[in-house]
Amino acid sequence: ASYSWTIDQTPPVIQIVSGPAAMTNVNSAQLAMQVTDNNPGTNTIQCKLDAEVMFGLCSEIKDYSNLSGGPHTFYARAIDQAGNISAEVTHSWLSDTQGPAINFTKIPMQTIGTICTATVEFV
Repeated sequence: ASYSWTIDQTPPVIQIVSGPAAMTNVNSAQLAMQVTDNNPGTNTIQCKLDAEVMFGLCSEIKDYSNLSGGPHTFYARAIDQAGNISAEVTHSWLSDTQGPAINFTKIPMQTIGTICTATVEFV
């Protein structure tokens, strides 16, 4: 009788194939990943967002909602059936959901009984 096996020391390769634009005005995000490996089989995808310490299980599509405004970085890695871990990949973007602030630096004098006009300048 004989027995054969494969020694796999090659980690899978993971790519983030789509994600939010570098600057966006929405508080949600969808990221898509693709994994390739030299041996066919099921690869595990792990991911985390921003300052999360631990990676969690992900599918090839990861959705986030109700994100805070500001910078975000998504991290992903893949693990093949042999336990080889890919290099970490990242995708960063800035979510700016706040409108611009308007400050009036000059206010027209209030005069009772007269018509006032005002000019607004954006600088």
